[in-house]
Amino acid sequence: MGVTLNNKNPFVNLGDRFDGDYKEDKFYGTYIHGIFDSGEFRSYILNKIRRKKGLVEKNSPDLMDIRNRELDRLEEIFRENVDVEYIYSIL
Repeated sequence: MGVTLNNKNPFVNLGDRFDGDYKEDKFYGTYIHGIFDSGEFRSYILNKIRRKKGLVEKNSPDLMDIRNRELDRLEEIFRENVDVEYIYSIL
């Protein structure tokens, strides 16, 4: 994982160090892959921007929940349309 250097406004506490940086409360970046997938984290950042612009706050959905529901749906469609038992038998 990369490391943010010379970050003046770190916003992620990793325990042993801080990461990320933002500028003018508009531009956020970090080397932590998937951090914006968290609905709670994304809501915090986006609502901070919304408050500054005088917009109504919103809750962001958790992308992991959405991803898991879609994967479950894909599995169901796959099992309905593919002879899984046959595939297991030839492995």
